[in-house]
Amino acid sequence: MLSGKNLIATTYQNALTSPSDNSTRSSNIYESFYALENAIKQACSIYTGHVLSDCPPDNVEELLQELRNTVENLPDHLPGENALAWVYFIGAAESSTPFSRNFFAKRLMGIYERGNASDVTTSFHLLHLIWNQQLHGGSWTEVLKQMPLIFK
Repeated sequence: MLSGKNLIATTYQNALTSPSDNSTRSSNIYESFYALENAIKQACSIYTGHVLSDCPPDNVEELLQELRNTVENLPDHLPGENALAWVYFIGAAESSTPFSRNFFAKRLMGIYERGNASDVTTSFHLLHLIWNQQLHGGSWTEVLKQMPLIFK
């Protein structure tokens, strides 16, 4: 079984090397995988920035907007889209506005509805705990420390 990173790399390589009827399709696949890779990097940056300073990055709203811009045009059923579950979870967890929370939560739910991720109940239960913690000035990373592993 391939790990998440290896699965994405293999899918990405196959998409780029498999025969295509037209160059537009190949270009769109390349752009989608490029966006997928960037979204993962952006989520890692947001998460790392929060964990290392024990508070959201100063420019968190800009980072979340950049992440939204990166993923908003990704097609459903993109090979490897299951890797976006963590990206969307981080985006939703770090969000403080209803618009941003809704955007990432809907994206996360879409992956679950298409059957490309599991354990939706735990994820959304955890998001509600996180959002409640934020209302009281707490850090969502503290909630994560108290919870079991949810993304396997």
